[in-house]
Amino acid sequence: MEEKWYDKLLPSFVGRNSIKTEDRAVRLTLKDPSNWPQTFLNGGSSTAGVTVTPESALKFGAVISCINLYGQLATLPWKVYKKDKESRVVLPGHDQYRLLSVEPHPWVGTVNFRKALIANYNLWGNGYSIINRSESGRPLKYTLQQPWNFQPYKITYESGPLKGEEDLWYKDYMTGEVYHYIDVIHLSDLTKDGISGLSRIQLNAQSIGLGIAGIQYGAEVYEKGVFPGGILEARGQFSPVAMENLTSSFADEYAGISKAGKIVGLEDGVRFHQFKPTMPMADAQYIQGRVQSVRDVAMIYGINPHFLGVDGNSSYNSQEHAYRELVDFVLRPTSVLIENEFDRKVFAGEEGVYNRIELKGLLRGNFEAVTDRVTRYVDKGLLSRDEGRAIDEQNPIPGGAGKEYTTGLNQASLESIINGEQFKRTLGAIIKEQLNDKNGKANIAHVPSLNGN
Repeated sequence: MEEKWYDKLLPSFVGRNSIKTEDRAVRLTLKDPSNWPQTFLNGGSSTAGVTVTPESALKFGAVISCINLYGQLATLPWKVYKKDKESRVVLPGHDQYRLLSVEPHPWVGTVNFRKALIANYNLWGNGYSIINRSESGRPLKYTLQQPWNFQPYKITYESGPLKGEEDLWYKDYMTGEVYHYIDVIHLSDLTKDGISGLSRIQLNAQSIGLGIAGIQYGAEVYEKGVFPGGILEARGQFSPVAMENLTSSFADEYAGISKAGKIVGLEDGVRFHQFKPTMPMADAQYIQGRVQSVRDVAMIYGINPHFLGVDGNSSYNSQEHAYRELVDFVLRPTSVLIENEFDRKVFAGEEGVYNRIELKGLLRGNFEAVTDRVTRYVDKGLLSRDEGRAIDEQNPIPGGAGKEYTTGLNQASLESIINGEQFKRTLGAIIKEQLNDKNGKANIAHVPSLNGN
């Protein structure tokens, strides 16, 4: 039997962590097109007469606003943790910590890397990045891939130890190289097979096309439409030259914002009829249609229209509540998707190690809300003073005084109440105040109810 190309790769399946990415990437030909998936259509026509693609959709302001809102995830801290029993510890010395939080690729910083990955996910339904590994299998960098040239496909092995088993690979149609799924970060949107995501732009081409057509219609009207401010009426017959002179001289004398309010003087027999600045019903419906198109895009991306500048009647108790809705229903699901992909394919072999995108960073911009929350946490003993200061990027209190967890006198454990320790401290303070000792001291030992004498 003729040796197949994937027979040469079987050793890499057995020990992937010890095989270089270059050894696993194989250049393939298109001699057997039945093995390759059909190329996705990047766009489609809408009944509004507009061809809608992920690229053209970005010209619609509502779409790019939604993409930018999702892109806020790119500005948040991205850290590597290790769970140790009941606590978790940040691992700044981990080899992936700098890659994720600073520089995933030598050419691309973490903010732009995440922005591009999330934008591709939202526009094409799939965001891809190749994991370039060392000889030992550790990721050295992450390389973004263009979703219109990069696709997954399944194969069934016809020979070797994996005969009859299915596997998942990805092909780069620009270079012809293929990559095993363990070496590809893949963010997929709504999917029917759990692998390939469906593009929201393509699925909703009609709604988005209607919005783009509305913009084009408005531009055409302003470019080619006629909007006279009034009509000059003159008795008698005028030659074309005389009419041109009359209208030109009138416009030169009175047209323009700098001449607004100027008193008009007309020759005998000439009258000016000004149009009332009213909006025709057709124009009002056009504006309503534009607003509805924005609402449609907001619905497509699961974002409250309030964030896109429409539905001004939406009410929030504070800006914090508005962002909390955005975080809980929009950004959190996307961050979980990213974290899960990296946990599966980067940290799978390290027990207790995982990555997290710190969503709480979105809420720290509200200074009063954050200060109030931290104060309550410190007062309740949930945070030490040093931990509270760290939230605002402040250094610990010198001398270690901020490491202790403290709480109010009226909040004590049941054990301390049973032992009488909290009661002694509280009652001692009351007696000290009532006795008003000149020396500023109160001897609790003289109180019979406390020492049993």
